[in-house]
Amino acid sequence: MSVERIETLIRTVREVIESDFDIRVIYRWKKEALEYLREQLGPDHYYTRCFTDHMAEMEQQHLLTGAGVLDAVRVQMSQSNSNMSGKQRGYSFGPGLSAANRRKNARSSEEERREGATIS
Repeated sequence: MSVERIETLIRTVREVIESDFDIRVIYRWKKEALEYLREQLGPDHYYTRCFTDHMAEMEQQHLLTGAGVLDAVRVQMSQSNSNMSGKQRGYSFGPGLSAANRRKNARSSEEERREGATIS
């Protein structure tokens, strides 16, 4: 993943929020950010879906949320110390999204329910 590209996207939205709120710049930023997330994480990834959901409206709070999603991806990238995408390296950038994590969480929940039933 390109750290420079995501940092530019984050910087751009912060500048837009602090300045004139130019709708053309916002739409261009939204398009580029979404393309970046889809390329790097895939269209069904938690962060991509979260970004899409929150960017349905162009209010300041939604722009801040979009910037936060990009910042979370940037942090994950810096922790991975790799220029390869999360999909290629097998990283999970979102909470509990991989199939293995979903199965693990389902097993844990089921075990907790059984333990609770046994204690009662």
